[in-house]
Amino acid sequence: MIKKKRGRRSIRDKTYRSLLEKRVSLELPSEIKGNYETHKISYLVEHVYTPDWSIDDTKFLEVKGYFRASDRAKHLHIKEQHPEIEVMFIFGDANNKIHKNSKTTYADWCEKYNFRYTDVKKGIPKEWFYTKETDAS
Repeated sequence: MIKKKRGRRSIRDKTYRSLLEKRVSLELPSEIKGNYETHKISYLVEHVYTPDWSIDDTKFLEVKGYFRASDRAKHLHIKEQHPEIEVMFIFGDANNKIHKNSKTTYADWCEKYNFRYTDVKKGIPKEWFYTKETDAS
């Protein structure tokens, strides 16, 4: 005999996000009951990022074997909040997929968001280390 799974979120009126919220609503005074999800509160979470290597005060190298979603999000936040900073990636394999069901590679992601990158097998471009003011010799 096969039992049907009972969904935890099977709420008939779909007003609440969970059965627990619905249960709590039954205990609330009527003047509060109608105030369900009436406000949105913005917040920012402050984090600190420590790059692997610094070239100068605005250029950094980051080595990634596995490029997690949280790392990708972090670097997009850094790029948005600190446009003066450039993080350049050195991947173990730039052709790795960002997750197993994706067609997007690490290289594709970098190109989409305008990050410079290389693959460790290809080596690090020397121009990453020098600015126009500095000479490579």
